[in-house]
Amino acid sequence: MNMNNSHPKILIVDDEPKNLYVLQRLLESLELTIIEASSGQAALKQALYHDFFLILMDAKMPDMSGFETARLLNGMKDTDHIPIIFVTAHDSDDISALEGYDSGAVDYITKPIEPTSLISKVSVFKRLWVQQIELKQYNQELEDFTRVVSHDLKQPLNSIIGLSTQVLRKNVKNLDQRNKDMLEIVIASGKRMSDMVNSLLSYAKADNQVLELKEVDLNLIVQNILDDLLHLIQKKHATINVGSLPVVTADAQQIYLVFLNIINNALKFQKPNIDPVISIQCEALIDTAYQTRISIADNGIGFNPDDFEDMLTPFHRLVGEDEFEGSGIGMGTVKRILDRHGARISANSTPGNGATFTLDL
Repeated sequence: MNMNNSHPKILIVDDEPKNLYVLQRLLESLELTIIEASSGQAALKQALYHDFFLILMDAKMPDMSGFETARLLNGMKDTDHIPIIFVTAHDSDDISALEGYDSGAVDYITKPIEPTSLISKVSVFKRLWVQQIELKQYNQELEDFTRVVSHDLKQPLNSIIGLSTQVLRKNVKNLDQRNKDMLEIVIASGKRMSDMVNSLLSYAKADNQVLELKEVDLNLIVQNILDDLLHLIQKKHATINVGSLPVVTADAQQIYLVFLNIINNALKFQKPNIDPVISIQCEALIDTAYQTRISIADNGIGFNPDDFEDMLTPFHRLVGEDEFEGSGIGMGTVKRILDRHGARISANSTPGNGATFTLDL
């Protein structure tokens, strides 16, 4: 038996020692840690103790069948993620097959086992397991990176902005206009850099954080955003019209970022000398994979519809920095969050005639 714990672990379950031996020999070339169980009860104990990427289970065993064992495994939080392939007699009927899938099986292998088929199927699940491990490592590295960015960049930036603001306020009468202008440039540049760091952190966290799905009232989400943007709304003399919005299943923090980015952009990209008017409305969807459509329309500068996909690409800006401030990351974050929620975004716009963003949730 291969007991190298660095290799992915597979559990093989059969009450016949000769069948376990055959599986051992067939799988030995795949660099796996192979663990045996001779009964359903033994399989349950092993599954609770080890992290298996796959279980090969004999369908018909005394005392507890493979079907019964699979149902128990799929009913436990610690083991319900483990894929199960049943190993069954060649003459299994359709009723047995149906029972197997109903109990949680992902596939079947018939006896006598065809080696190429077995190795091919096990290799697929091994690759998936390795990819999941690599993704977890990547996410951990990303989390470490965001923590470093948050501490090592934001703290000095906040000091620069705070101290420069303090010097400007306390010495406003003693500074000539040139020095005042230079300090204001330092403060403005620091704030832009801080906004970009925050945008980078939001973009990184959009994939890294575990979704906490629960019922979320979009009316409260939008009202919180309007409260947070109140100073900007008043400064822009903006009018915000909000219809009745639904309760959806989502991650409240991330769905907040979606609406915040879109509403903030509608305020930012206004036409010269025209007060922003933003409308947020909802309609129910029928006979589609989505239940709710939210539209966010504005009377701003608009954009070329052909540029919409580029807009969803991080760091891609449709307008110059000298015209409108921004990091170019916000809509990329929106796209990543909606993808994780199984939602989609589309837009309708023409240059100079506003834009309507549509969210299908």
